[in-house]
Amino acid sequence: MTATRARAWTALMLAGLVLGTGTLPAVDDQGQHGAAACAEETEAVAGMPTAELGLPGGKHLRVRVAATGADRAAGMQHLCAEAVDATAILFVFERPRRPHFHMNNVHAPLDIAFIAPDGRIVEVHRMTPDQETLTSPGEPVAAALEVAAGRGAAYGLAAGAVVEMPAGLPGRAGN
Repeated sequence: MTATRARAWTALMLAGLVLGTGTLPAVDDQGQHGAAACAEETEAVAGMPTAELGLPGGKHLRVRVAATGADRAAGMQHLCAEAVDATAILFVFERPRRPHFHMNNVHAPLDIAFIAPDGRIVEVHRMTPDQETLTSPGEPVAAALEVAAGRGAAYGLAAGAVVEMPAGLPGRAGN
């Protein structure tokens, strides 16, 4: 995606936010989101079911599962940095696709791992709150895992590594 298209997409998304809420999130003079614009938990995240994701090396991670369009749209938005640090969200799709992730209203940097239907991690990217471009994988994926920046490496998330998806999720190989 070109930078011009990404800026247009961001402007369109912000326009939708203004139409939906009547305001933009609070921003201080350094361009950072103000404390009033974040929460320790959002209704969207609290309503997401949880599951255990098998990590490389045999460890497990409790994740929130964003399997509906509304849950995927909400993601980590409006969570304070401390809440982002304590939250992992697994975005799952009904069928493999090339999703686009933004950082609007996200208050802390994230690592995002894009996951193929067989559990293989195809790419890992770092996203930052001031990022104006969308982040997408180079190929269709069945899921994406968002964790606080730096946690991806700590969890062994790297291209080629394999995670064990929770049973019964859409987009899982064999489902």
